[in-house]
Amino acid sequence: MSDLLTMKRRIAVSLFVLLGLAMLGCQRFNKKKTLRIGSNQSTPFNYWNEAGKPEGFAVEVLNRAADLAHYRLEWVRIQGGPDEAIQKGVIEVWPFITVYAGRDKTMYISEPWWKIGTTLYFPESLNIKSVADLAGKSVGLASPQRNFRPQRDFPANTKVEVFVDAETAFLQMCQGKLDVAHLDYRFADEILLNRPAGCPPLRLGSLLVEEGGRSFALASGFSHQDDAKRLREAIEALNDSGEVFELATKWKLMTRTDSAFMGWMNKTRERNELLKILIWAALVLLALVTVFAQRLSQARRQADLSARARSQFLANMSHEIRTPMNGILGMTELTLETELSKDQREYLSMARNSARSLLEILDDILDFSRIESGKLTLESIPFDLKEVVHRSVQILRLAAQGKNLDLVARIDPGLPASVIGDPGRLQQVLINLLGNAVKFTEKGSVELELKSQPLSEGRYRVLISVTDSGIGITPEQEQRIFQAFTQADASTTRRFGGTGLGLSISSQLVRMMGGTLEVASKPGSGSTFSFALEMEASVAPIPVVPQRIEKPSRPLKILVAEDNEVNRVLMQRVLTRAGHVVVPVVNGKLAVEALQTEAFDAVLMDVHMPEMDGLEATQAIRAREAVEGGHVTIVALTALAIKGDADRCIAAGMDAYLSKPLNTAALTDLLSRIGNGEKIKAA
Repeated sequence: MSDLLTMKRRIAVSLFVLLGLAMLGCQRFNKKKTLRIGSNQSTPFNYWNEAGKPEGFAVEVLNRAADLAHYRLEWVRIQGGPDEAIQKGVIEVWPFITVYAGRDKTMYISEPWWKIGTTLYFPESLNIKSVADLAGKSVGLASPQRNFRPQRDFPANTKVEVFVDAETAFLQMCQGKLDVAHLDYRFADEILLNRPAGCPPLRLGSLLVEEGGRSFALASGFSHQDDAKRLREAIEALNDSGEVFELATKWKLMTRTDSAFMGWMNKTRERNELLKILIWAALVLLALVTVFAQRLSQARRQADLSARARSQFLANMSHEIRTPMNGILGMTELTLETELSKDQREYLSMARNSARSLLEILDDILDFSRIESGKLTLESIPFDLKEVVHRSVQILRLAAQGKNLDLVARIDPGLPASVIGDPGRLQQVLINLLGNAVKFTEKGSVELELKSQPLSEGRYRVLISVTDSGIGITPEQEQRIFQAFTQADASTTRRFGGTGLGLSISSQLVRMMGGTLEVASKPGSGSTFSFALEMEASVAPIPVVPQRIEKPSRPLKILVAEDNEVNRVLMQRVLTRAGHVVVPVVNGKLAVEALQTEAFDAVLMDVHMPEMDGLEATQAIRAREAVEGGHVTIVALTALAIKGDADRCIAAGMDAYLSKPLNTAALTDLLSRIGNGEKIKAA
């Protein structure tokens, strides 16, 4: 009995010792290494708030990275810059240091993890069009580091001065002590909106320096470079998860308003001649799309955001671009109808064609956004598949003839006369495949072939293929050809153009229809894109739109509610030329007030307006009509181009919906129906 008790005691003591050792091991394992990290006052990246605590975009990113890399950060307030603090051992790491040549000789500099673009600001009279125009000019830079120089070469005789902050550099330029201020555009926005005291009124020009941005990285002493590398790897993981992008948005480092755009818009507003307005506006749109594509590429590198967040961003940008696009196309069409010289007509025709090309790109981007966000739905209606094929071929006929290509369609006679599906989206896929085939084929032919295989009763497997004798695709290129923003290689984009969205959209549309878009190709021997769809034969007749006999419409009195001045002038010109009487207002509130004092045949209502938007105004008008009687036709005219937005307009009480850029023929037809007394119903 005594031996048994002794054994139990020994086992208990052993377990207690093992438990203690395990707890000590866990504590040792969980203990984080402490790093002293410095910060000065560099708003909004790293600075000390009124409570004496570190704040800013870089502070939050480094705190999250330290958690991932298993470090504890001890933030140290530094009065000067990081170089001296690191060299003296006051700190081990600096979170956000400007990268420039030679700085890595005294400390370890990681790979950059953030970049800020720059813009040149100057008196408009200097007429600076490129960096080459800075020859002989004095340029002021903003940097806490006196030895900072931008990562590009100015002309040799450019005098460069470095100031501690952007406001000082800008003020020196305003007062004529410098020719040019070279500023980070995220800081420049605040300076432009709130000019420093002592800066006289001055008409400014601006130039976006695409390659002149500043890169920022982590810095450390050479003895702590392994720690800096681990933190940099953790930041990369935050990039991949999208957290860096979210923090940048929180700190307003990713916004739609850029000072570069403001410079261009200021120039546009200063031109009061119609031709100059159109040309400058076209340049603004070209720059906007270019910068938008660059920002999108940068955002993709910095963070792989969820599909819904990215799609919402694309939809918003599409809306912002469509509003001025409506003014560009409309005013260009109006100007082309006036007396012009040969050169003026040529320039404006080129501007119109460029704007239309931009619109096609925007439509691709918007379709991509709808698909990614799950907002694109397919119709299911009876349609003539053969008619869709013939219409698609006819659209590409002229382009094929221009290259002496044979464009043929071969249709299985066993194909049912009518099938159920979405004719519009199927035609979109066929036009994209045929368009690519014509674009990448220099000689030979392009063939569209449809075959049918009967399945169960009333169902068919329809095989659709587009074959060309063009340049072909390598097996490696086939692996990525259906990815968004991708073409076969960079030379393809340079030679043939395009966004790289067409095949991605077509592939996803085919997938939504129940098929898979495939490619078979050999370099130099052409390509075949094919897919198969299961389709149900329709027993119901194909809807036929009855032909209306158009009668001349009587002149109408039309209320136009539009806050954008260019679009408001455009509507006045178009409607006045058609013989209508136009009363313009700039917001929904004034539209409601106008309808209380005057009678109108129709209201053309923009949706996004200040004070009271178009939806609120329509609801107020319908509420008054419910009490007093009557019904005025309200047509939504808006840059929103998503089906859900059209539904919101109709739900608010609008009778019809037209998207921008304005289709003049559709508007004319709608007003003709109103003038002839037809009751307008939303489709």
